[in-house]
Amino acid sequence: MNYSIYHPNSIVNGEINLPSSKSLSNRALIIQHLYSTSFKINNISEAHDTTILKNALKLKGGEINIQDAGTAFRFLTSYLSITKGEFILTGSERIKQRPIGDLVDALRTLGAKIEYLEKENRAPLKIIGSKIDGGNVRIKGSSSSQFISSLLMIAPRLKNGLKLTIEDIMVSKPYIEMTLKMLNYFGIKHKWSDNSIEIEYQEIKPKDITIESDWSSVGFWLEIISICKQGKIKLKGLFKNSWQGDKLSPNYFKSLNVHSKLEENSLVIKKKESKSSIDSTVNLLELPDLSLSLICSYAFNNKTATFNGLQTLKDKESDRLKSLSKELKKYGIESSYNNSSLTIINCNNKKTSLEFSTYKDHRIAMSLAPLALKEKIVVNDIDVVKKSYPNFWKDLKSVGFIINEEADSDN
Repeated sequence: MNYSIYHPNSIVNGEINLPSSKSLSNRALIIQHLYSTSFKINNISEAHDTTILKNALKLKGGEINIQDAGTAFRFLTSYLSITKGEFILTGSERIKQRPIGDLVDALRTLGAKIEYLEKENRAPLKIIGSKIDGGNVRIKGSSSSQFISSLLMIAPRLKNGLKLTIEDIMVSKPYIEMTLKMLNYFGIKHKWSDNSIEIEYQEIKPKDITIESDWSSVGFWLEIISICKQGKIKLKGLFKNSWQGDKLSPNYFKSLNVHSKLEENSLVIKKKESKSSIDSTVNLLELPDLSLSLICSYAFNNKTATFNGLQTLKDKESDRLKSLSKELKKYGIESSYNNSSLTIINCNNKKTSLEFSTYKDHRIAMSLAPLALKEKIVVNDIDVVKKSYPNFWKDLKSVGFIINEEADSDN
């Protein structure tokens, strides 16, 4: 299904109940099942990815198809390795294109029984769950923080614990810290020295957990405020002491005339003239989920810049830099990209189309949608947002966006 979207006056005001964090929800689900505990997970995410993981964890063997849920695939790879049974772990065609070799190699070093069924370094995997003693293992920090989190969550279950040495540059470090903070919440201790993380065999201390709202969704609202003529939005359920690294995202929008303030577990963002100069180079190594909304904020405000630290984006739901660059060009925004960066070269606004493809990627869809504050646009395959933010279109309507169903096209 496609949507035509526009805003009648580019003035946005309202209050938004953000979705629960799927990152926190997915980690809590894995820990709950790993340790067979009865603690409650309150306010669990309703995102498609979390639903898929929840259903997969109920299966005792056979084929598990996680569709396009990359986090679920990575977390389950480690989880199933120490879970009794024989499993075929597979997913969508895009999942089959995304590398998994670094995680599989690390697990095999620890004694896991994993085979590739089609191509080396790719899904589907055959996993025979068994007891793994644990020990020392090395992994590249530049591949995926989810590989590291996946290993850390099973570490307390291993007889000899785990000493994980992280080689190369570390991407998305806040997500590793999030995993360790959640483990600590359940009583699991760790030692982190330089590039090594150690977790001994330990018993969990179960207690209920309430999942907070998703800071990764905030970027799209910061983008909206940066583009609008006038606006003030209250985003509910966000906490200053959050475990989520994206709590730092408002800092990147100060120079784009977005003022942010935390008030009583809500983030209030509003349009306000800024005295800060625009950064010509932005490093997003630790906050890659913010990248698309920030790049689009610069582009749709006719600002040029180079965005670095984006090497993980080629292996997401789409090759994100390639996808975004192609769509921005339709609006007359010239950009160049490589494996780790994107540069906005100029914003001449020589439009060739206002109908945008989403590449089955939720963040592509949500980062392009705010352009409707400037032009009437069409966004294809709108259901992709269910992956992380099921109520995204409903929330846009609540602040004045006009959204209508359009006939499918061949775009």
